[in-house]
Amino acid sequence: MAEIPVPADVYFRDFAFDVVKYEVKRKGTGIAVVDGLPNEEDGEKYIHLPHGSDVVAGDILHSDGFRATVKKLSTDTYQGKPELLKVYY
Repeated sequence: MAEIPVPADVYFRDFAFDVVKYEVKRKGTGIAVVDGLPNEEDGEKYIHLPHGSDVVAGDILHSDGFRATVKKLSTDTYQGKPELLKVYY
């Protein structure tokens, strides 16, 4: 868990040009389409999704030319409130 400097809506708005639409697949079935921001920290790749997104370890994230299996999840907060789901792949 990490503390982010701004609320999630501001974060997504500030980086709107980098937002990617991901289809979330669970057991081969598409269950949701979510906006995400790809990132990397300390050599670990992850995607920030809005907190509350229906994603669990083992799900597949798919976008145009990209496919990854979710390895683990954590939550980033703003002023102690959960704001972003950090999805590692």
